[in-house]
Amino acid sequence: MTSASPLDILTRVFGYHAFRSAQAAIIDQVVAGGDALVIMPTGGGKSLCYQVPALVRCGVGAAKLERYGAQFLAVIADMTP
Repeated sequence: MTSASPLDILTRVFGYHAFRSAQAAIIDQVVAGGDALVIMPTGGGKSLCYQVPALVRCGVGAAKLERYGAQFLAVIADMTP
């Protein structure tokens, strides 16, 4: 793990100085190793809820993509006419 906090990552990488609405609570849950089901409108800031934890916890984003990515792509391919 890195020593950077989610807020440090938000500021240094994305250029924002504060999280929106529930982002901080969601990110803290994921960084702690928990699960989160996030439903937000378009433009609500969902992407930061997985991008920040992936940068705080080394390998989190890559591991999940590797584990579930192929299955997801197979489902999408089956749905394509």
